[in-house]
Amino acid sequence: MTTESEVRGWLTEFAECVRAEDYERGRKLFAQGVYAFGTVAASASGLDQLVATQWRQVWGRTRDFTIDLDSAVIELGHNDALSYALVRWRSFHAACGNDAAARTGRATFIFQSSPDAPHGIQACHSHFSETPPGDL
Repeated sequence: MTTESEVRGWLTEFAECVRAEDYERGRKLFAQGVYAFGTVAASASGLDQLVATQWRQVWGRTRDFTIDLDSAVIELGHNDALSYALVRWRSFHAACGNDAAARTGRATFIFQSSPDAPHGIQACHSHFSETPPGDL
């Protein structure tokens, strides 16, 4: 059964991967058949497409990516059912030739049990979005 500690460890490691631009380490955290929505990629079907259309378009221009674990909402599945985490994130994003601009947003991750994966889970879905104007 997935534990909150495993989910928190997964979230911490994912943020480390983004900061280090460590695509190979990040890939181990996601299922091959992941389906994702991103801030750049409208959708990505499969891990290769997620890495190519979202991660490689964003991570290299992202600085100080952090997931706010204090406000994370984590729901654990029972008997190896799916678990999920709802989190807020923040970073600085540098467009070509521009100073880095602060960005904030939200993300949802759905996890499936995967005994051979780091933390015993892999994300089978993720959804990243920036905080809408006026969001509290």
